[in-house]
Amino acid sequence: GGDRIEIRDGATAFFLAPSEVLYVEAAANYVEFHTSARTHLVRGTLAAWEVKLAARGFVRAHRSRLVNRARIAALKPTPSGDVEITLNDGRVIAGS
Repeated sequence: GGDRIEIRDGATAFFLAPSEVLYVEAAANYVEFHTSARTHLVRGTLAAWEVKLAARGFVRAHRSRLVNRARIAALKPTPSGDVEITLNDGRVIAGS
């Protein structure tokens, strides 16, 4: 469908359904798309992807991370004032 996210991992183009993507993380000059199956390394900036993905339910959870709101299972405040985000596949990531 037209709502799929096209990413380029090296020379290969992948088409991901937004629901497949758990979170997106900045890594130097790249952005990592984390799915349950694997991680795709894509050239680009988190800010540019944030604009593209906002309409698909992704929210900025941290200065270097976007999270798919539909995949959030739980939010727990931490003593330091940050947030612990549990995703619905069981993995836990930090938010702020």
